Amino acid sequence: MKRTHMTRISAVAAAGLLAASLAACSDNDATTVTTTTPSPAETTEQATPDATDETTTEASDDETSSSGDASVTESDALPEAGAKAMDTVLAAHPGDVIELDWDNQRSRWKVEVLSEDKAQKVEVYTNAEGTEVTETDDVEKPDQKDLDRVAAIQVSITEAINQVMKEHPGIFDEAELTDDNGRIVWSVEVDKEGANQEDIEMYVDVKTAEMYPDD
Repeated sequence: MKRTHMTRISAVAAAGLLAASLAACSDNDATTVTTTTPSPAETTEQATPDATDETTTEASDDETSSSGDASVTESDALPEAGAKAMDTVLAAHPGDVIELDWDNQRSRWKVEVLSEDKAQKVEVYTNAEGTEVTETDDVEKPDQKDLDRVAAIQVSITEAINQVMKEHPGIFDEAELTDDNGRIVWSVEVDKEGANQEDIEMYVDVKTAEMYPDD
Protein backbone atom coordinates (compact mmCIF):
# COMPACT_ATOMS: atom_id res chain seq x y z
CA MET A 1 0.00 0.00 0.00
CA LYS A 2 2.85 2.40 0.66
CA ARG A 3 4.33 1.78 -2.76
CA THR A 4 1.04 2.41 -4.53
CA HIS A 5 0.55 5.66 -2.61
CA MET A 6 4.04 6.85 -3.56
CA THR A 7 3.41 6.00 -7.22
CA ARG A 8 0.27 8.17 -7.23
CA ILE A 9 2.14 11.04 -5.66
CA SER A 10 4.85 10.76 -8.31
CA ALA A 11 2.25 10.67 -11.08
CA VAL A 12 0.49 13.75 -9.72
CA ALA A 13 3.80 15.62 -9.43
CA ALA A 14 4.77 14.67 -12.97
CA ALA A 15 1.41 15.86 -14.29
CA GLY A 16 1.88 19.16 -12.49
CA LEU A 17 5.30 19.68 -14.00
CA LEU A 18 3.96 18.89 -17.49
CA ALA A 19 1.13 21.39 -17.10
CA ALA A 20 3.53 24.08 -15.90
CA SER A 21 5.81 23.40 -18.84
CA LEU A 22 2.94 23.69 -21.33
CA ALA A 23 1.77 26.93 -19.73
CA ALA A 24 5.26 28.41 -20.01
CA CYS A 25 5.42 27.48 -23.68
CA SER A 26 2.01 29.09 -24.23
CA ASP A 27 3.20 32.31 -22.54
CA ASN A 28 6.31 32.43 -24.68
CA ASP A 29 4.29 31.99 -27.87
CA ALA A 30 1.88 34.76 -26.86
CA THR A 31 4.75 37.10 -26.09
CA THR A 32 6.32 36.47 -29.49
CA VAL A 33 3.10 37.35 -31.35
CA THR A 34 2.66 40.58 -29.40
CA THR A 35 6.18 41.93 -29.94
CA THR A 36 6.13 41.46 -33.75
CA THR A 37 3.18 43.84 -34.37
CA PRO A 38 4.36 46.48 -36.98
CA SER A 39 3.91 50.24 -36.50
CA PRO A 40 2.76 52.37 -39.51
CA ALA A 41 3.87 55.66 -37.94
CA GLU A 42 7.21 55.74 -39.74
CA THR A 43 5.62 55.45 -43.22
CA THR A 44 3.15 58.27 -42.49
CA GLU A 45 5.89 60.63 -41.31
CA GLN A 46 7.94 60.03 -44.48
CA ALA A 47 5.01 60.81 -46.80
CA THR A 48 4.10 64.12 -45.16
CA PRO A 49 7.17 66.22 -46.19
CA ASP A 50 6.75 65.23 -49.87
CA ALA A 51 3.14 66.41 -49.92
CA THR A 52 4.14 69.69 -48.28
CA ASP A 53 6.95 70.25 -50.76
CA GLU A 54 4.58 69.64 -53.70
CA THR A 55 2.05 72.13 -52.35
CA THR A 56 4.75 74.76 -51.77
CA THR A 57 6.15 74.31 -55.29
CA GLU A 58 2.72 74.62 -56.90
CA ALA A 59 1.95 77.78 -54.91
CA SER A 60 5.28 79.29 -55.93
CA ASP A 61 4.59 78.51 -59.60
CA ASP A 62 1.16 80.15 -59.37
CA GLU A 63 2.67 83.32 -57.86
CA THR A 64 5.26 83.49 -60.64
CA SER A 65 2.72 83.06 -63.43
CA SER A 66 0.29 85.58 -61.94
CA SER A 67 2.89 88.33 -61.56
CA GLY A 68 2.81 88.92 -65.34
CA ASP A 69 4.30 91.99 -67.01
CA ALA A 70 3.19 95.42 -68.22
CA SER A 71 3.00 94.58 -71.92
CA VAL A 72 0.06 95.93 -73.92
CA THR A 73 -2.30 93.07 -74.77
CA GLU A 74 -5.29 92.66 -77.04
CA SER A 75 -8.34 94.63 -75.93
CA ASP A 76 -11.30 96.64 -77.20
CA ALA A 77 -10.30 99.96 -75.63
CA LEU A 78 -7.32 102.16 -74.80
CA PRO A 79 -5.11 100.30 -72.29
CA GLU A 80 -5.30 101.76 -68.79
CA ALA A 81 -1.53 102.27 -68.78
CA GLY A 82 -1.83 104.44 -71.90
CA ALA A 83 -4.39 106.68 -70.22
CA LYS A 84 -2.15 106.92 -67.15
CA ALA A 85 0.82 107.83 -69.33
CA MET A 86 -1.06 110.81 -70.78
CA ASP A 87 -2.18 111.96 -67.34
CA THR A 88 1.35 111.64 -65.97
CA VAL A 89 2.86 113.65 -68.82
CA LEU A 90 0.17 116.34 -68.73
CA ALA A 91 0.79 116.82 -65.01
CA ALA A 92 4.40 117.71 -65.82
CA HIS A 93 3.75 119.41 -69.18
CA PRO A 94 0.23 120.92 -69.33
CA GLY A 95 -1.25 121.22 -72.80
CA ASP A 96 -2.90 119.05 -75.49
CA VAL A 97 -1.83 115.50 -76.31
CA ILE A 98 -1.29 115.22 -80.06
CA GLU A 99 0.30 111.76 -80.16
CA LEU A 100 0.35 108.58 -78.07
CA ASP A 101 2.61 105.71 -79.04
CA TRP A 102 3.33 102.33 -77.42
CA ASP A 103 7.01 101.39 -77.91
CA ASN A 104 6.83 97.61 -77.78
CA GLN A 105 10.57 97.12 -78.21
CA ARG A 106 11.44 99.14 -75.11
CA SER A 107 8.17 98.69 -73.20
CA ARG A 108 7.45 102.39 -72.76
CA TRP A 109 4.94 105.06 -73.77
CA LYS A 110 5.69 108.12 -75.88
CA VAL A 111 3.40 111.10 -75.40
CA GLU A 112 3.72 114.22 -77.55
CA VAL A 113 2.20 117.40 -76.16
CA LEU A 114 1.55 120.86 -77.56
CA SER A 115 2.19 123.10 -74.58
CA GLU A 116 -0.59 125.09 -72.95
CA ASP A 117 0.89 128.38 -74.14
CA LYS A 118 1.23 126.89 -77.66
CA ALA A 119 4.93 127.81 -77.64
CA GLN A 120 6.45 124.33 -77.98
CA LYS A 121 5.93 120.67 -78.78
CA VAL A 122 7.59 118.16 -76.49
CA GLU A 123 8.02 114.38 -76.59
CA VAL A 124 7.93 112.69 -73.21
CA TYR A 125 8.46 109.03 -72.35
CA THR A 126 7.03 107.10 -69.41
CA ASN A 127 7.52 103.65 -67.97
CA ALA A 128 5.31 100.77 -69.15
CA GLU A 129 2.80 101.39 -66.38
CA GLY A 130 2.47 105.03 -67.41
CA THR A 131 3.12 106.22 -63.88
CA GLU A 132 6.55 107.83 -64.17
CA VAL A 133 8.29 110.13 -66.65
CA THR A 134 11.56 108.52 -67.73
CA GLU A 135 12.79 110.86 -70.48
CA THR A 136 12.01 114.18 -72.16
CA ASP A 137 13.09 114.64 -75.77
CA ASP A 138 12.65 116.70 -78.95
CA VAL A 139 11.38 120.04 -77.70
CA GLU A 140 10.57 122.15 -80.76
CA LYS A 141 8.48 125.08 -81.88
CA PRO A 142 5.10 124.16 -83.41
CA ASP A 143 4.15 125.30 -86.90
CA GLN A 144 0.83 126.78 -88.00
CA LYS A 145 -0.53 123.38 -88.99
CA ASP A 146 -0.01 122.12 -85.45
CA LEU A 147 -1.88 125.10 -84.04
CA ASP A 148 -4.77 124.76 -86.52
CA ARG A 149 -5.16 121.05 -85.83
CA VAL A 150 -5.30 121.47 -82.07
CA ALA A 151 -7.77 124.35 -82.38
CA ALA A 152 -10.13 122.08 -84.35
CA ILE A 153 -10.27 119.25 -81.78
CA GLN A 154 -13.75 118.40 -80.53
CA VAL A 155 -13.17 114.64 -80.23
CA SER A 156 -10.38 113.77 -77.81
CA ILE A 157 -7.59 111.33 -78.55
CA THR A 158 -9.00 108.92 -75.94
CA GLU A 159 -12.48 109.02 -77.50
CA ALA A 160 -11.03 108.36 -80.95
CA ILE A 161 -8.94 105.41 -79.76
CA ASN A 162 -11.86 103.81 -77.92
CA GLN A 163 -14.13 104.31 -80.92
CA VAL A 164 -11.72 102.49 -83.23
CA MET A 165 -10.82 99.70 -80.82
CA LYS A 166 -14.44 98.96 -79.96
CA GLU A 167 -15.02 98.21 -83.63
CA HIS A 168 -11.60 96.66 -84.26
CA PRO A 169 -10.26 94.98 -81.09
CA GLY A 170 -6.55 94.29 -81.06
CA ILE A 171 -3.26 95.53 -79.63
CA PHE A 172 -3.00 99.32 -79.46
CA ASP A 173 -0.07 100.70 -81.44
CA GLU A 174 -0.37 104.48 -81.83
CA ALA A 175 -2.64 107.46 -82.36
CA GLU A 176 -1.71 110.89 -83.68
CA LEU A 177 -3.28 114.13 -84.80
CA THR A 178 -2.88 114.61 -88.55
CA ASP A 179 -4.84 115.53 -91.68
CA ASP A 180 -6.27 113.51 -94.53
CA ASN A 181 -7.30 115.22 -97.76
CA GLY A 182 -8.02 118.47 -95.99
CA ARG A 183 -9.76 116.88 -92.99
CA ILE A 184 -8.21 117.06 -89.54
CA VAL A 185 -8.31 113.57 -88.07
CA TRP A 186 -6.96 111.22 -85.48
CA SER A 187 -5.02 108.39 -87.10
CA VAL A 188 -5.36 105.27 -84.93
CA GLU A 189 -3.35 102.09 -85.56
CA VAL A 190 -4.23 98.72 -84.03
CA ASP A 191 -2.16 95.56 -84.43
CA LYS A 192 -3.99 92.29 -85.00
CA GLU A 193 -2.78 88.90 -83.78
CA GLY A 194 -3.17 85.60 -85.62
CA ALA A 195 -2.71 84.35 -89.14
CA ASN A 196 -4.42 86.11 -92.05
CA GLN A 197 -5.19 89.20 -89.97
CA GLU A 198 -4.02 92.60 -91.17
CA ASP A 199 -3.18 95.51 -88.89
CA ILE A 200 -5.79 98.26 -88.80
CA GLU A 201 -5.37 101.99 -89.46
CA MET A 202 -8.49 104.10 -89.10
CA TYR A 203 -9.19 107.83 -89.23
CA VAL A 204 -11.57 109.62 -86.87
CA ASP A 205 -12.67 113.14 -87.81
CA VAL A 206 -11.86 115.48 -84.89
CA LYS A 207 -15.09 117.46 -85.43
CA THR A 208 -17.72 114.92 -86.46
CA ALA A 209 -16.28 111.66 -85.00
CA GLU A 210 -16.80 110.02 -88.40
CA MET A 211 -14.62 106.92 -88.64
CA TYR A 212 -13.25 105.58 -91.92
CA PRO A 213 -10.31 103.42 -93.04
CA ASP A 214 -6.99 104.59 -94.39
CA ASP A 215 -7.16 103.86 -98.14
